[in-house]
Amino acid sequence: MARGGGVWGVGGWLAVAGCAGPAPSAGPGNVLVLLTDDHGTDKVGAYAEHPDPPPTPRMDGLASEGVLFRNAWAAPTCSPTRAALLTGRLGRRTGVGDAVQFQSGKELPLRETSLPALLASGSAPYATAAVGKWHLSAYNSTSAVDHPNLLGFQTFLGSMANLYDADVPDGQAHSYFHWEKITDGDVRKTDDYATTVTVDDALEQIATLPEPWFVYVAFNAPHRPLDPPPEHLHTQGALTPDSPEGMRYRAVVEALDTEIGRLLDEMDPEVRERTTVLLAGDNGTPSHAILEPWDRSRGKQTPFEGGINVPLIVAGPDVQTPGSESAALVHVMDVFSTALDIAGIEAPEGLVLDSESLRPYLQDPAAPGREVLFTERFVPVGPPPYNIDWRMTRDDRFKIIDRDGEVGVFDLMGRHDDGELLDLDVLESEQRAQVDALLTVHASFWSSVQGPAPF
Repeated sequence: MARGGGVWGVGGWLAVAGCAGPAPSAGPGNVLVLLTDDHGTDKVGAYAEHPDPPPTPRMDGLASEGVLFRNAWAAPTCSPTRAALLTGRLGRRTGVGDAVQFQSGKELPLRETSLPALLASGSAPYATAAVGKWHLSAYNSTSAVDHPNLLGFQTFLGSMANLYDADVPDGQAHSYFHWEKITDGDVRKTDDYATTVTVDDALEQIATLPEPWFVYVAFNAPHRPLDPPPEHLHTQGALTPDSPEGMRYRAVVEALDTEIGRLLDEMDPEVRERTTVLLAGDNGTPSHAILEPWDRSRGKQTPFEGGINVPLIVAGPDVQTPGSESAALVHVMDVFSTALDIAGIEAPEGLVLDSESLRPYLQDPAAPGREVLFTERFVPVGPPPYNIDWRMTRDDRFKIIDRDGEVGVFDLMGRHDDGELLDLDVLESEQRAQVDALLTVHASFWSSVQGPAPF
């Protein structure tokens, strides 16, 4: 069966980097990744899935330039999506199956082959930088604040984890306006609005790095703490820390959108033409920000679509039909293979990947791809055994949620709403056959991925 650029190998899907999509026409292009935090499809106007999304004209504008993916999955929590994006591998291979807490002593193992390291190793080496939220190591882990650089980024400017986390408490509440900023291993306090700082740092890197470059911009927004943003960044009126959390979340999203617009506007237009921009969310919307008619019990940290279906929009020189949509089954970790494809770099022989390039869909949004998609959550971070062990598998219609061995099947005809648990005995024969085939694939795939080596 075709798998959109991958083949079945021992242990999982082996992605064949560079075998799908067109070759670059004028040398490798730049890659700009914009990762938002706690931001589901209900909070992006272009998805038109919720009757009252925050204003997101710049994200919507990016969709009008590129391809919007309707069926993009991430992990239900943040760190696993980040690890998967930078390694092209599911958490069960890397050990990152849940959030890496800032004083946990855990980190994404440096033995993993990272995207920035691969991009820097090609015949046309990429300059690389990461700005914003890291969340793949801890202040007290082996690599600690040097982890982004040791994993392969030439430059890192941002926070270790969430803005309210602090290695050195100083009597002030840490927030968007008071947080610990790391600059290539040096930690200092800053009182500048975090989203604005992230964009400033990204623009500086884009303006100074030699081409081709890979810049990974991981925003803290709109994750808590939901401090009211500077008023010039949003239209939600005068807000205070005591304003309803839903209003503050809406303002933080709009401020994020405004700053994304500034980032894109202030890039040199010719550089922008040579750049593929990938905008994605790290997990779905958290319960405190979900509005009716969406179900607050089915957001972030859950295996339901509200927790794992995320925005994914790609714009750039490969897009043939701006403003198009793709129903392909994709994952945020596909950024990994997409960047390698753009760079013309093949993954190392024998490296087991779960990632596939998105470039075929930029050429043709109806291009065939995966028939089955996987994601997961497990706790704690590291090798098994796990206290929580969730595995999710879907095809073009049905979805399996396997929670600690308890398996349920859902019909995704509504897509952003899983609906009710299905009674398989009442399905029509054709539907039952499709579900049975999916259950077989689910059991086979997940039994082949046993977990990582000890950290």
